[in-house]
Amino acid sequence: MSTDPPLSIAIIGAGIAGVTLAIALSGHSPNIHITIFESRLQFSEISAGVGLGPNAVKAMDLISPKITEAYNTVKTANLWPEKAEVWCDIRYGDGPKAGNMISEMKSENGFVPCSASRAQFLAKLIDLLPETVGLRFGKRVIDVEGDDEDEPGKTRVRFEDGTDVHVDAVIGCDGIRSACRRILLGENDRAANAVYSGKYAYRQVVDMSTAVRAVGPEVQNRQVYLGQGGHISTCPIRNGKALNIVAFKDAKGTPWKQRQWVIPSSRDILLKDFKSWGDKPIKLQAFAVYDQIRRPRGQELIKRSRKQGMLLDLQGQRQINQELKMRVRLNQKWVWDADIEGMLQQAKALLDDYKEAK
Repeated sequence: MSTDPPLSIAIIGAGIAGVTLAIALSGHSPNIHITIFESRLQFSEISAGVGLGPNAVKAMDLISPKITEAYNTVKTANLWPEKAEVWCDIRYGDGPKAGNMISEMKSENGFVPCSASRAQFLAKLIDLLPETVGLRFGKRVIDVEGDDEDEPGKTRVRFEDGTDVHVDAVIGCDGIRSACRRILLGENDRAANAVYSGKYAYRQVVDMSTAVRAVGPEVQNRQVYLGQGGHISTCPIRNGKALNIVAFKDAKGTPWKQRQWVIPSSRDILLKDFKSWGDKPIKLQAFAVYDQIRRPRGQELIKRSRKQGMLLDLQGQRQINQELKMRVRLNQKWVWDADIEGMLQQAKALLDDYKEAK
């Protein structure tokens, strides 16, 4: 019988990433003691949609087939059977051809693109958490101190309410406005805080039957409308009963002056932003009031996501042509076709090398 002392791990953040990590770690050894610390008073996720590509689905399956099964119970594909393997229909958003089809972007190797309500997916993941995983709500991290003086070899995590914990490892899963990132890098580090991309988005989830009456039955399948300085993306969620709508707009160099990242808006402001767009996009918008392995890919993903946004907003070229279609598809292919298992093997090899060096 092993006499190794238990390994204590603090996971900061009880969103999809934090809960998934807890499920993954708890399946490796009963000698790992995991506690999730969440700043909010309960589990909480926005009700908007999340879409997972082939590599993400494969990664879930490698972590635990139960996670894939949970996702499968809440995912929603395009509602038309003939559109099952279509990532999205790309349409003109503005100009005289507004609403007309540009191209149908299909997936590869039989993959069926799906989306899910983030809140529903998180609820299913929570059901998979072992009873051995501790949950502490109302715990906002204010500092993480390595090699604690009181308990050498431990890391001290201090919380806003005056309490603290001493653990072997701390893993930050606290999102884009991560307190852990700021603490690790330092408040003045440029990478410590999220940076405004120069684009903002209107987001809403609406009843599917209402959207179909307003726009037409094609919104039962994923749609992307392209226009100068903006694009609109829609996808069915909640088993086809709801439509997730996100309308992106380029700020034309105007800085974000609001203290909060998410602020209320109005129908009039939204319609003014999209006043030159066609009838269908406007109707939709009326509703819308890991270092060596993962870091390089993560950084490249940020760059490609930014480029993809510029491509979809027709920035840098005025017309839609074969080159644009190819560049959009290549970016998507790079995201979807990642060799997750290869990355895992590479990570294991690096870990083995590290152990030997020690």
